Amino acid sequence: MLFRSPQCNRIDIVHHKAKGIIQADYETMDIDVRMDFICLWNDLSEITLRLHPDLEIKGIVDSKGHSLRYWFRKGKLRLIFPEPLTTNQKVMLFFKMSGPMIKDFSHKRAWIKGTGGEYSWLPDYGYIDLRSSDVLIGLPKPYVVCAPGKLEEEFSDNERNYFRWVENVPVGFTGVVLGPYQIMKTLSKKIKNLSDKKEIEFLSYFSTGNTFGLPKELRKSLTESGVILELYSKLFSAYPFEKFALIELPSFFGYSQGLPSMLLLDPTLFLSRTSLSNIGFDSQNLSQHLAHEVSHQWWGHVVPWQTYHDQWLSESFAQISAALYIQSTGGNEAYESFIRNWEELGLKVANEGSIWHGARRLGKDYYKMVYFKGASIMHMLR
Repeated sequence: MLFRSPQCNRIDIVHHKAKGIIQADYETMDIDVRMDFICLWNDLSEITLRLHPDLEIKGIVDSKGHSLRYWFRKGKLRLIFPEPLTTNQKVMLFFKMSGPMIKDFSHKRAWIKGTGGEYSWLPDYGYIDLRSSDVLIGLPKPYVVCAPGKLEEEFSDNERNYFRWVENVPVGFTGVVLGPYQIMKTLSKKIKNLSDKKEIEFLSYFSTGNTFGLPKELRKSLTESGVILELYSKLFSAYPFEKFALIELPSFFGYSQGLPSMLLLDPTLFLSRTSLSNIGFDSQNLSQHLAHEVSHQWWGHVVPWQTYHDQWLSESFAQISAALYIQSTGGNEAYESFIRNWEELGLKVANEGSIWHGARRLGKDYYKMVYFKGASIMHMLR
């Protein structure tokens, strides 16, 4: 079951159908988007959407071909409808946009701006509005694309590769990652504890320059991800997506991120266990890190947070979820070791303010407040 954020919205965006063509400079992207939404207010004459500020809008029309008046400044897009909308009216708007939307982090490993930020490359409304998506991305050869959902089409022309990803599950983030990745596919497998016993396709996107990313080690990471998914499907709810992808981030990122049906991971998780041991990494800590990010498929995507004040719940649930995985593999002693460490670190910021204040007010203390104090609160409640 998916939960929509209970906000007093004027509209409910239900679907995005988008086509993005990345130009030869590997920076500029031309975007056409159809946005389907349901009007929730009677006599609605205008609305303000969020959109990435680096975009330039070429035009916006409705399903009748009428052009909409609009003002766009600093990520806020105000639209004036040709005639007022009524409650429960279904509406389609068509956007034509362009801009320097590709963020190249290292050697063409990149994402579309807004993949992990406040403003999306797709028109958005409210804080987190769940919607399905159908996204076709064309980009210069030989690069590839990964996005939420299932890969429905893959084709090429003389200049570009094209990838069409369709996500039928409503999600709040349509992140798109691209680059010179090699793709490892494993056979689709049935995840235990799912009522419909559906098959999940497991994928790994790793850098062509990763000499340590041995196929055997990548399969271990994918296999462990499958074990984690099975545990969480038993503890929380059925895994809702049709694929699960691991994507290697550049080494200087220093963090990982869970997007719907895909994880953007620190490259240490793509190294062999021998290589990790040689540079002093604890494999159990890495398993905890992987389990934390996997849990965001539930805490963040199945159950989103309502405002930035509530984001700590997503991260704290992810921390305790990871500890539960460690308990299932390493026993109570391993679980208690993580809890003691969190309590010790959380006490250092116990008097720095309410965890509810969020990153905007907690600043440098946010990480310890959320990941350690918050996780300790979850353990206490458990």
